[in-house]
Amino acid sequence: MDLTRGFTFLFEKVEKIFLSPGSAFSVTSLACALIVAIAFVVVRRRRRNRTVRLRTILHALFPSRITASASHSLDVGYFFFNTFVFSLIFGGAILSYQAVSNATIAGLVNVAGQTQPAALHDIVPRIAITLDLEMSAEYPVAGMTEWNFQKGNLDQATKDYAVEAGQIVRERGAVLHYFCVARVLEQPDVTWLQGLAEAGHPIGNHTYDHVYVLAQTPEEVQFRFRRSPWLTAGIRVGP
Repeated sequence: MDLTRGFTFLFEKVEKIFLSPGSAFSVTSLACALIVAIAFVVVRRRRRNRTVRLRTILHALFPSRITASASHSLDVGYFFFNTFVFSLIFGGAILSYQAVSNATIAGLVNVAGQTQPAALHDIVPRIAITLDLEMSAEYPVAGMTEWNFQKGNLDQATKDYAVEAGQIVRERGAVLHYFCVARVLEQPDVTWLQGLAEAGHPIGNHTYDHVYVLAQTPEEVQFRFRRSPWLTAGIRVGP
């Protein structure tokens, strides 16, 4: 029986809680909070000319009225249950499922013997992997919408991502179908795009500047026309 998956789930759970930078219970967060709290207690007692003792600090940080309360015990118990007990239950479920599946397969093989894999039909499903070469709003920070006005003006990080994605897919014997907002061809260097094409990846067109082809008004055609309406003054869009 392979215990790896169960232990992996448990370790990932613990790592997410105590080592993740964004976690409220990360070791860094707890250490910083503890240092600030100790400093506050020490400074306050010094200003009052009182002695600073370890016992006094611990009593101030962890008052018995809180640590001995039923609510605190319930919170701590729920935390440990959700972190460790639930993880063990989930890991046990995985192991049980794995053990039952392996035993069932072994029993069927003993009874019916080893079978040969079925031959694929002439018509088999295929998976298409596509990637739009365009900039996205809210990148790299939420609330940033400038890229709506420069959809085809790819930055270096986006181009590097596209190239790496193509390399990963090609190494596995497949191709990635790119759809290029053609405004990127205005950039001085497009050798990265030529390299993708030479590697065998098909590159399709995704309009020249990411326009809305079903637009009924000039403002709907492209975001830049909302910001600069004089560019489409007198132009009629639609049937």
